[in-house]
Amino acid sequence: MKRFILAIGVIFLILTSSSYAQELSNLAKSMVYSNQAQNYYDQNQFQQAIDDYTKAIQESPNNYMAYINRGIIFFELNRYDEALKNFKKARTIDPKNAYTYYNSAIVYTKMASTALENDNTYLFYKKAKDELTKAIQNDPNFYKAYINRGLVNYELAFYQDAIDDFTKAIQLKPLDYKAYYNRGIVYYTLANFKVAKSDFTNAIEINPDDANAYFNRGLVYKHENSQKGAASDFYTAGLLYVKENNRKEAYECVDLIKATDEFSTLIYDLKSKIIKDEVYGA
Repeated sequence: MKRFILAIGVIFLILTSSSYAQELSNLAKSMVYSNQAQNYYDQNQFQQAIDDYTKAIQESPNNYMAYINRGIIFFELNRYDEALKNFKKARTIDPKNAYTYYNSAIVYTKMASTALENDNTYLFYKKAKDELTKAIQNDPNFYKAYINRGLVNYELAFYQDAIDDFTKAIQLKPLDYKAYYNRGIVYYTLANFKVAKSDFTNAIEINPDDANAYFNRGLVYKHENSQKGAASDFYTAGLLYVKENNRKEAYECVDLIKATDEFSTLIYDLKSKIIKDEVYGA
């Protein structure tokens, strides 16, 4: 079964002059450094961006957005402890800022996914959940926090909590296919195939280019012994994987079509398209 659509990344705060209307006069310099840092970040010049955010903080120690954005750069450089320190510092300046908790949760989630020991994995996911809960407490309409807490709840095997979080995300943003897709994964795990298929179908209707949704709906059809539906979805998923240059997944779709109906013409059609992509890169 395909994995979740992974947790949405940390959220960068863009600095604008209106943010500083009531700040001290030296905040003007801080904004200049912050904007320079943003430009460096956009050019992937991360150390220069860090240096300018540091200067922005020196000019205005209460510039919590500079701490948040510097923390994001540390995160992208895999310097997780430094990222967390920056987010926590921003929190001391603006305790009700949901992004400080949200971004900390993303760091803990990443740490959990790379942890070598199961005990550490559980601990990091638990910390991530706690941070996301605080983010939601400070912003009850923060739908991305619900999606990510749903992902964490799934990893912690709190399946009903995961379903509840994805459902809330759907209520807040009905056209976000990721919430439907991820909820479908949970229902599939619980062997509630009818509802899982409905969620994957909704995800496909919102985003017809989502290969994983077709793939997983194909697995549901396969479980239901619907050969035609399964083969069709695996074929469509395979075509989309080819489009994404993901040939490994495309070949997996070929194998699944073959396992579903070894005489299907879709096997040879999809395989020829993969080979063509390998030869011509098109």
